[in-house]
Amino acid sequence: MEESSEESQQRLMEFQNERMREDVSGTYECALCDHTRDTLKPPEFALVAGCVGSGLLDSHLVCIHCMEEMSALVSEKTRNQWNRFVEENFPGVPSDFVPTPTEGSPSPIFM
Repeated sequence: MEESSEESQQRLMEFQNERMREDVSGTYECALCDHTRDTLKPPEFALVAGCVGSGLLDSHLVCIHCMEEMSALVSEKTRNQWNRFVEENFPGVPSDFVPTPTEGSPSPIFM
């Protein structure tokens, strides 16, 4: 978050302040809208936690719909920083990757 642009930080903070449901806690209902795990098809969501040190203060579910709305708020500068981070740290599938074992090749599972 520290590497996000000021614009992105402001937009995301405003979104959270406007949408946060104070009466919702835990991992069954979205903290930002009225979706529950049961209403999400497919069931895509993130679980987030508020902590102090090693102590858990609260946990929340954020549904895919709210994550997509938040993603749309992120500035181009922040999106470019994120893409650069992914490219530098997650280079992709190795060139010698074999998705399924073939005769004569070692199984990727038991290498």
